[in-house]
Amino acid sequence: MAQKRRQCYFPGKTMKLKTLAIAAMLVMGAASASAQRLATYTDTFVYESGSLLALGFGRGGDVISEPTDPVLRFAPASFSLLSAATPGTLPFTFHDIWKFNGLAAGTYSLDTTIDAFTNTTFGLVLFVWQDNGSLNSFDFQIAPDMKSAQGSGTFTVGAGCDINYCVNVHIYGWDDGLGIPGSGYGPQTTFGVTPVPEPTTGAMLLAGLGALGWLARRRRA
Repeated sequence: MAQKRRQCYFPGKTMKLKTLAIAAMLVMGAASASAQRLATYTDTFVYESGSLLALGFGRGGDVISEPTDPVLRFAPASFSLLSAATPGTLPFTFHDIWKFNGLAAGTYSLDTTIDAFTNTTFGLVLFVWQDNGSLNSFDFQIAPDMKSAQGSGTFTVGAGCDINYCVNVHIYGWDDGLGIPGSGYGPQTTFGVTPVPEPTTGAMLLAGLGALGWLARRRRA
């Protein structure tokens, strides 16, 4: 059976999803890697209020917030004394990698917007997931002022992704590394995903609704 090819869409071009192609995007600016501040965070999608939410996503200045009851706890992130580079001009000054777990095997949809604040701007936001050993991705659309990034698409995770952090978000951008209060980035609303029903589930639902309609008509008759 022929394998269905997925495609990854980048501004102005269409690109077949191949591991090497995605890897090339992930090392953008590698020639000047010494000028980038690299930080890796882990977060977990949790089921809350009927939705799957990543409650700890977002970075304020040079710290990352993690939800605890009743207040936010702040954990140190990577710090740099780099001078701010010119937004829109390589190299980026930071590359944040968010590794997510907590998703059961299945298909999900993502539709969210991330805002950047004060001295922070976006250069590239890439959503990457691993499905049966292959890398797949879609990019967020960056606003002209580079202060927001909007991403939407569907993705599939295989068994084991709930513990293996095989869903990642790579955020590249510019700041001055000084951790100014009110800077950083975060979602306009809570960062979350929505499960997409399997085709068989939808078919069973339709069949059930049809049966209920038939019974209602029979009772009226």
